[in-house]
Amino acid sequence: MAIPNGKFFLFFVLPLVHHVYHGPRTIHVAAIIPLRFSTTAGGGARSRSGLARLLQRGIDHGPGVLHVRGFLGGLGMAGRRHINNGDNGDKCEKSHFCQGSIVYAMRITLVHYSFWPVVGGVEQIMLDHARLFLAAGHAVAVACLRGETPPDAPAIRLCPLPESPGELRAALADATHDADIVIAHNLCTMPFHLGLTEAFWSLAGEAPGKRFVAWTHDISAANPDLAQLGAAEPGWQLLQKSHSRFEYVAVSDLRAHQLVEHLGLAPEAIAQVPNGISLEGTLSLSPRIAELSTRFRLLERDAILLQPARLLRRKNVEFSLELLAALRRARRDAVLIVTGPPDPHNPASAAYAESLAALRRSLDLEECALFLGEAGPVSPTDLASLYRVSDGLLFPSRQEGFGLPMLEAALHRLPAFCADLPPQNRLPGALCFPANCEATEAAAFIMRQIDNSATIQARKKAARIYSWPAIWRNCLAPFLAKNPFSPT
Repeated sequence: MAIPNGKFFLFFVLPLVHHVYHGPRTIHVAAIIPLRFSTTAGGGARSRSGLARLLQRGIDHGPGVLHVRGFLGGLGMAGRRHINNGDNGDKCEKSHFCQGSIVYAMRITLVHYSFWPVVGGVEQIMLDHARLFLAAGHAVAVACLRGETPPDAPAIRLCPLPESPGELRAALADATHDADIVIAHNLCTMPFHLGLTEAFWSLAGEAPGKRFVAWTHDISAANPDLAQLGAAEPGWQLLQKSHSRFEYVAVSDLRAHQLVEHLGLAPEAIAQVPNGISLEGTLSLSPRIAELSTRFRLLERDAILLQPARLLRRKNVEFSLELLAALRRARRDAVLIVTGPPDPHNPASAAYAESLAALRRSLDLEECALFLGEAGPVSPTDLASLYRVSDGLLFPSRQEGFGLPMLEAALHRLPAFCADLPPQNRLPGALCFPANCEATEAAAFIMRQIDNSATIQARKKAARIYSWPAIWRNCLAPFLAKNPFSPT
């Protein structure tokens, strides 16, 4: 095996060897181990080795855990390599990222006034963080005054805290005694329980082996309605200054600026990790389409075209495949979803389906032309979910009696790209391409519409930057990987 260069060896190999010989701990493989990935013609990333494929799956699909023992021999380290994470998001640029570092399975304690099922933005973000941490192989505890363990996340260890200030400090110390990192949400900048704020400050001064994080959603000093709330109480002055042991995280540029202004922090001392959103939950996707969306990263693609049709020649599905191939040749990361199976009432339909399968193979579209009918019927709930994830209806039929999907697309606020033929060209929302045009012409027309749609592009930006897999990949995992003793 070639000897890696010095920096790679220091920051990657030696820590790994240490942990190989000091116990079978785990490492996070998403976006933190430097390997190079090649880019396919379709714009996706395709790895060059079995290990790289494993790591790429973590990068594409979110957190994953890999056991260290027995791992070193398969690395094939031949010099320093760099990772290609794609678009890392305009809100994550200040997140700390130690290239080549390893995130071992950690014990993480989250602290706040309340937790699920209390309804609130901070409580929801904490729950989403907890689920991400658990999925990455970390142990998660939540210390709070009010809250319960969610039924769908029984691995979260709830540590109830007492209201009494006299008991609070000891209870918080007990709840965090085995934690590697303690993340307090809003405690250091909001006055809603100054006794808990005091306890957290005291704990940071007594536990030098832990990381303490002041996760900042809100700042009372920047809010005229709250600036003097609790000013007469002990502990209020702690909200007006910073702690040398705390790592500060802000959820936005505004909050980072306010931390600088009101707490006197240096801008480079503040990491930014924006709040995220569950795409599947927000869009109310059916389980089948939620799994499909995650597996194929649908909402991160340049274009998702939906053709709800049985496999009949008049539906012109071969044109859709040619159009998809033209988009891929133009380096647009597009996906075509065809919902229907062959028509059981038409014997020629089965032969047509076979010809489409052969065309899909010849055009190398097997990973981006999805024929859902192959896996069973698409339910009405599945179809509604497909309309919610798609960027446009593709309706290139040579002949139709009416064109009901055109109306379905209109009700879902979806552009309907169709051949300029009656009756579909007279239905609401029709965006027509010439009936006899080449697939490349129709592809260019469709992408112009998608690229110029502010609504579609806003949704894509939200999915690419603010979905929880993207926040994990670009912000949370690098933040956990940060070496607190490093100047970076």
